[in-house]
Amino acid sequence: MAKNNYDMNTILGENSNYEGDMKIEGSMRVEGIFKGEITASSVVVGKNAKLEANINADSVIVGGEVNGNINTTKELTLQKTGKIIGDVETPTLVVEDGAILQGNCKMK
Repeated sequence: MAKNNYDMNTILGENSNYEGDMKIEGSMRVEGIFKGEITASSVVVGKNAKLEANINADSVIVGGEVNGNINTTKELTLQKTGKIIGDVETPTLVVEDGAILQGNCKMK
């Protein structure tokens, strides 16, 4: 996972809107609107971000809204401001009080 917010390979800013597939050989932070698919080492979804996307990564932190499926190889953290509408598959799931998960969860 990235050491801090500035240790990201790719950042999609708060006023940004992107549609398509992203394949990153590192970390990605999304603060804006994203539609498509993300494949990266780690993904951070900021609290104001809105994604209609499937995410495949080692580690994912969700503070915003994700409409789509998430598959991790290490850990998924759903922060108190986070909302996932979709299925998740992860070996480790951390859910903070107040978070929303609507979908199936498979622990590998």
